Amino acid sequence: MNKKQIMIAVGAVVMIGVGATAYALNGPKLELKTNKVNVEYGTTYTPELKDIIKDYKDFNKDDLEIINKIPNEKDKTYPAVGKYSITVKYKKKSLKQSVIVKDTKAPEVAVPADIEVLQGTDLATFDFKSLMNVSDASETTIDVDTSKVDVNTPAQYDINVTVTDKHGNKTVK
Repeated sequence: MNKKQIMIAVGAVVMIGVGATAYALNGPKLELKTNKVNVEYGTTYTPELKDIIKDYKDFNKDDLEIINKIPNEKDKTYPAVGKYSITVKYKKKSLKQSVIVKDTKAPEVAVPADIEVLQGTDLATFDFKSLMNVSDASETTIDVDTSKVDVNTPAQYDINVTVTDKHGNKTVK
């Protein structure tokens, strides 16, 4: 090797060394794939680092930590409707991801096609609710509209059933 080739080789080694040292000191840039996540009420959000960190493969996994402080609602396996945050730490850096739990699903309701009621029955005390199957992650109220039914006149009548959950989602049958 001549002197010029030696200087080029030394320069290249120095540049590679400086770059590697800078990368080792700074590491990859900590970024989230998204700063905000919407979660449907009734589901558990248990994020994994690989799902929320950009360029996850570039990180030393031992230097990453996720702090998930989203508590479950009392007696449930999922969090209550509300706003929460998850912290991701990498060395001395940390980022927060906003987690918003919303209830956007209407209750599922199954009602019988026909209900037979004896003439003269007091509809205010008739247990329509026991004939329905209602499913929802939150508490529900059931309203049965029998205003168009004349219990003294035998006939076929339509009634409306409205099921509303505590977050305002509703189903009418």
